[in-house]
Amino acid sequence: MDMKLKPKKIYNKLYFPSLYSLIILLLALNLISVFGKEKSFLLINQFHSSFFDYFFSYITNLGDGFIWIPLMTFTVIYHQKKWLIIVINFILSTSLAIIFKGLIFPNALRPAYLVNEGFSLHFVQGVKIYAQNSFPSGHTITAFAVAFTLILLLKKKNYYKYLFFITAFLVGFSRIYLAEHFPIDVIAGAFIGIFSTYLSVYFLSLFKPFKVVIEDQESFPFETKIYTS
Repeated sequence: MDMKLKPKKIYNKLYFPSLYSLIILLLALNLISVFGKEKSFLLINQFHSSFFDYFFSYITNLGDGFIWIPLMTFTVIYHQKKWLIIVINFILSTSLAIIFKGLIFPNALRPAYLVNEGFSLHFVQGVKIYAQNSFPSGHTITAFAVAFTLILLLKKKNYYKYLFFITAFLVGFSRIYLAEHFPIDVIAGAFIGIFSTYLSVYFLSLFKPFKVVIEDQESFPFETKIYTS
């Protein structure tokens, strides 16, 4: 039986991933409050190995904005009725990243400036290091927005959601490991990516001329149908 989408019912699918994220992010914030922005980064950056250099240099690409393209393509081909939530979250998360990085904090320096202050940093060969637009981490915004969108599209008891959840955190950590961002940049990016997903669900419930309906089944959490009248 179809019923009008209720955001609270959809948000229930995000409850535990959001709770786990909040706990981890608050613990990370506590680390920053104790050691400070720069020192917390330096503490993480000093631990490295050839394996993790290779691992994080590749997994960080899962936070690239282009990751939305295969996700949209797959959804349009195989699950045509679920494309709208992806499009909305793509627009929202990308817009928030541009606003924060390009307009509000355009001159936020990345960790590389610490070299000029006499600190020795570990850089991974082949990874391009940037100087500005540090806050927040755009890759982390994308990783969490994509992960939480995929969690919405999974069956209620599908344990792949934990894989997406963990992958998002690995992408975020990779930005620190690769000396691209400070921990605070990554934490902010995670919050923004999660917030973007919640906001997307809310906007989807208001979107017209689309009438949004929800399936109370063990398949996808909701579907969108277009009505011409």
